[in-house]
Amino acid sequence: MPPASSTVTRPLISIVLIALAPVALGTWKFGRLFLVQFFYSPFLWMSIAPLGLAAVCLRKGFVPMRSGDKVYRDQQPRDFWLHIRFMLFAGAALYGMNALIAWVVMLRNP
Repeated sequence: MPPASSTVTRPLISIVLIALAPVALGTWKFGRLFLVQFFYSPFLWMSIAPLGLAAVCLRKGFVPMRSGDKVYRDQQPRDFWLHIRFMLFAGAALYGMNALIAWVVMLRNP
């Protein structure tokens, strides 16, 4: 039986490659200025918050709620994973918006 880490590393490698593809493509097409635009955009920094919160919630095993009790992975797995998926989607959407905005800015400024 293969080690448990191999089941985690394949999806993680795929996610990293998918996330780096727009950055690599933009850098190839526009050069160094694309990287400057990409990393100085506030959308990239705003995407770190939901992704970081999702990582902390996965590690701790609960999702803190603004009002009410915490949602624990053991007690409410359906709600827990729903919240985690939403945080990942929000972070991915902001990351994609950042890549799109950087691309549009570079198209307008040759």
